[in-house]
Amino acid sequence: MRVKLIVGALVATAALVTTACSAQSAPQPAQTSRTPTAEPRKQGPAIGSRVKVAGITANYHGSRNIVGDRLVTVVIEDGYFVPTVIKGSPGQKITLQIENKAKEPHMFAVDGRYIKLQVPPGQRWPIPLTLPKSGNLSFYSQAHWREGMAGVFNVSGGIAAAPASPTPNHR
Repeated sequence: MRVKLIVGALVATAALVTTACSAQSAPQPAQTSRTPTAEPRKQGPAIGSRVKVAGITANYHGSRNIVGDRLVTVVIEDGYFVPTVIKGSPGQKITLQIENKAKEPHMFAVDGRYIKLQVPPGQRWPIPLTLPKSGNLSFYSQAHWREGMAGVFNVSGGIAAAPASPTPNHR
């Protein structure tokens, strides 16, 4: 009886292995150009390119949608901000965390909000900020905005449009 059970188990195992192997070796349909793939990535500015943001030419280093976020980090690098374009909602209240990874201190400024903050290398500083009800709000390094060290909070419209009432901090 014991021999019959072992033989039966071996036959069943062999049948399963044969079935599995034949399923793996079955030809797969060839992929054609019509085979669906992942959605293509939306094209935006190239990293490092110069773009117009809130009326200022900036060195582009990415964008981020912050709708619904409360804490938003902007990293200061040598010559640019990451991200450069920040899309939020009208009147959104955030804590803006400024982190300086550059080799030198930078005077971080936000147009129209009278925010100016000297951020030493390796330091982080939180700033409470309310985004505008419409349009754009620029941020920049007060000493380096002419070299493209600028960015924008965008809540409506295009990112290139200058703020409705800019302060003379950088113009």
